[in-house]
Amino acid sequence: MTMSHEDMKVIWRRATDRQFCNAIGVVTAAGYVWKVKTLGDPVILGPLEGATAGVTDGTRVHRVGGPVAASMVLGPVGLLGSLSTKSKATSYVALADGTVHEGKLDGNSTVRAAQKDAARFNARALPAEGELPVGRPYESHWRGGISMKT
Repeated sequence: MTMSHEDMKVIWRRATDRQFCNAIGVVTAAGYVWKVKTLGDPVILGPLEGATAGVTDGTRVHRVGGPVAASMVLGPVGLLGSLSTKSKATSYVALADGTVHEGKLDGNSTVRAAQKDAARFNARALPAEGELPVGRPYESHWRGGISMKT
């Protein structure tokens, strides 16, 4: 995208429709997908139209870090609590031009938050009612029963 840094700053400041998707690491505003860093100005990743977000299935990791110590302090109950599982997954935002931005997710609550953010992101990226979708193969479950998949 060829846009000056100053132009990006002006668009960001004037945007009144910001939707933060912190778990997947992006913000939607003014028809664009943005990456907001802790330090520095936000950067446009690409247009929101045709973009999609999601979370991979990931893996379940068994935590056995301190079962012996927990069982010594709390008995058998401590052993059961320390053998719980933890999810690890990857979030992604795919833009219409084929660019993919990924982020690592670690922990059950983080994965759930990313799934919610991805759903909100995708709802916002849908075309307006009556418009034809652009940039990805849509199936009949999208608005209006449009089916472009062959």
